[in-house]
Amino acid sequence: MAATASQSRLVATIRDLVEPVVTGAGVDLVDLEIKGPPNRRVVRVVADVDGGLDIDRIATVSQQVSAALDDADAIPGAYTLEVSSPGVDRPLTTGHDFARQLGRHVRIVRVGADDLVGTLRGATDDVVTVEIDGDEQTIAIADVDHGRVELPW
Repeated sequence: MAATASQSRLVATIRDLVEPVVTGAGVDLVDLEIKGPPNRRVVRVVADVDGGLDIDRIATVSQQVSAALDDADAIPGAYTLEVSSPGVDRPLTTGHDFARQLGRHVRIVRVGADDLVGTLRGATDDVVTVEIDGDEQTIAIADVDHGRVELPW
């Protein structure tokens, strides 16, 4: 149990250090994960921005996060830093997540109801609007378990 509490403290410390760096680069911190033994840790930073991240922005964020971690000497021992975008298979759970996918074909898994599949036409913090066979349907975010982008292949 002590290792879990220690790991949680380390993740919280690193998140507090990394989040302002990532947001300062104009990017949203989606997730932070630290895995592995103390001398071979992997720090995974998942970031996103409206319109998606390109390789140049990922490289910039990676350099800035690496510099911040090294300057603070926040991770004892050696570590590997991985900075990436969340990928298309990431579950969409918030209005902001959905808003990034406007115009894409999505599957919306609803709480206690059938899934909806259609083109995402709108999203706010409270609702998502999906077009199905030419008709638009608005669903409250509270009624959505999650969504996923449906790939065309």
